[in-house]
Amino acid sequence: MKCLICLTDMNQAISWQSLGKRQRYGYCADCEPKLKLITGPVCPDCGRHVSTGAMCHDCKERRGKSLSYNRSLYHYDGASKALLTLCKYRYHYHALTPLKREINQGFLQHYGKLKQATLVPVPVSTKRMEERLFNQAALIASLINRPALSLLDKHHTGKQALKTRQERLDLANPFYLTEGKSLPKGPIVLIDDVYTTGTTIHHAANVLKTAGISEIYSFTLAR
Repeated sequence: MKCLICLTDMNQAISWQSLGKRQRYGYCADCEPKLKLITGPVCPDCGRHVSTGAMCHDCKERRGKSLSYNRSLYHYDGASKALLTLCKYRYHYHALTPLKREINQGFLQHYGKLKQATLVPVPVSTKRMEERLFNQAALIASLINRPALSLLDKHHTGKQALKTRQERLDLANPFYLTEGKSLPKGPIVLIDDVYTTGTTIHHAANVLKTAGISEIYSFTLAR
């Protein structure tokens, strides 16, 4: 097995239990992302780490909501930004694969009690899919042991990373229901890579709420 970043050969111990289950992708000790799990009290709405566990300022100011709440796995800091840059902008499809166990554990911690939950990846536009060749939200959903369903499409809006905070907040809802899809029964958990202002997640939730979904949550890799 080679390191995903530096391509150094890494020896992997083999046992009877590991035969047939050897990982194809991983990071060496020098390149392994130093991701920080979100622990302790969080805002009950968006999942941001807060010292008191009270609702954060952004959530207090949000007018109306279709989303029950968001929970995220890692702090959105230098390490997680670098990992998502590797995945999204350097087109490294397998950059998140070694995190499968942690992603599953994080999801179960927050949503393991939801019955018949369906994962809905937040889509990218057709133009972005042509450039990137994959949707990072769908990739994250594929690492979670729950059924996933594509219910939404997206108009092209340009890269979110290039927009200011206010521009993101002012963005018109770019999402719409995929034609010909039947809505699942039970709760839906939207999946995305990062929650920053929350505009993307809440826009997607609004479309699903209008369509008749009553119980909507979200889970992102970073917050």
